[in-house]
Amino acid sequence: MTRCIVLKCSEIGVHRIPKDNKIRRLWLKAIRREDLIPTNNSRLCRKHFVESDYEKISKYTGVEHQHKYLKKSAVPSVFAWNTQPVSEKAKARQDRLKARNLKKKLLFEMPSTSQSCEDIVPLKEDDDVHMTDCNVSQELVVENECDKSPLSYVVNQNTCGTQTSNILRLFSTELLLADHETVHYYTGLETSAKFSLVLSTLLPMANHLKYRWSQVVCLSVEDQFLMLLIKLRRNTTDFELSKIFGVSKTEVSNIIVTWINFVNDVWSLVDIWPCRKLVDFYMPNSFKKYYPSTRVIIDGTEINVQKPSQPNDQKASFSTYKHKNTLKFLVGGSPGGLMTYCSSAYAGSYDLPEQYNCPWT
Repeated sequence: MTRCIVLKCSEIGVHRIPKDNKIRRLWLKAIRREDLIPTNNSRLCRKHFVESDYEKISKYTGVEHQHKYLKKSAVPSVFAWNTQPVSEKAKARQDRLKARNLKKKLLFEMPSTSQSCEDIVPLKEDDDVHMTDCNVSQELVVENECDKSPLSYVVNQNTCGTQTSNILRLFSTELLLADHETVHYYTGLETSAKFSLVLSTLLPMANHLKYRWSQVVCLSVEDQFLMLLIKLRRNTTDFELSKIFGVSKTEVSNIIVTWINFVNDVWSLVDIWPCRKLVDFYMPNSFKKYYPSTRVIIDGTEINVQKPSQPNDQKASFSTYKHKNTLKFLVGGSPGGLMTYCSSAYAGSYDLPEQYNCPWT
């Protein structure tokens, strides 16, 4: 019997490493063994996969499988390093966060006296007025301020048990995805279908993230991915994102830092360098006429960064051209306008090398 190739795992391996190069790279990246050269005996055990990774119903017969069959697109996501028990301090932070969110929910979902008359039901003299659970209905006694008469009314309000109060949030994925123009403005994606498609490339691993500071319980995976895209597309501040999604600035920072690293780990395996035929197909006529052999257009760019705390880092990242602390990149684009290359980052005071592991060299 073959042992599981995941480090510190002694279970019996049952799932072979996929032959598809793209899926194989994702597997090796997930198990943190990118230098491994798989053989026919290289296998993983079942405990590194979730239930959604398995086919439950046969697509040929429509009958439930008697045995577990792994999906071709499944990627292992359960490991010792991302399922470690939460410390007591982390549990305490999560409890405090839940308490704050519950307090906000109860505070902002209390009915106000300015509601319309349609929601107000007159009370009879013999009716008893009482306060019930806020998750079912809330009954509030309101005095008529015009004539100061002891008329009483009951305001009925049904509340849903969502994780984040809709009053606290300006919008969510459900509201944004209903409008293609809004989707493109905030995320850069043309339609809601493309938003779902891009998000699907990160599932199911996105459901089992180990966050930088504490686990996120107040936002769904879709909302967290939406927050990331808004941050990248609009360069929105953490304060503004906290108001939009109804969470604290610390929670926004926790989500952004975690997702940036997670997305980089997954999407860095994608080869974005196009073939010659694809470049020629989308090449504008002006390039075909004057520069038909153009493959890539390269240039350098800089982005501003927060001023480092260490003096040596401040000196290294200070750009005399921008007069700010920056990072430099060498980028390349196809004649058709597609970004096809981006180098690693360099400190702002350094000169970009002429040759840096470029695909066109």
